[in-house]
Amino acid sequence: MKYSFQKKFACAFGLVLMLGLSATFVSAQKKRLKDAARHASAAARVFDQVMAVRDRSIPRELLDRAEAIAVFPGVVKAAFI
Repeated sequence: MKYSFQKKFACAFGLVLMLGLSATFVSAQKKRLKDAARHASAAARVFDQVMAVRDRSIPRELLDRAEAIAVFPGVVKAAFI
């Protein structure tokens, strides 16, 4: 009788633990998805701004052949003499 109670208690505890961990993982995944969407929209805005400047825009022929484009919105260019 005692062994049966301990076994049921261990199973119930394990189930509650797994449910708690899965809820934590879901909330973390939603946060990462929000961050990714925010970063993607910031990169799109920067790319649109770069392409709006006639003198410094990326040539259209080069963009047509490109397989990927990397945009880093938070990077600031600096030069040291």
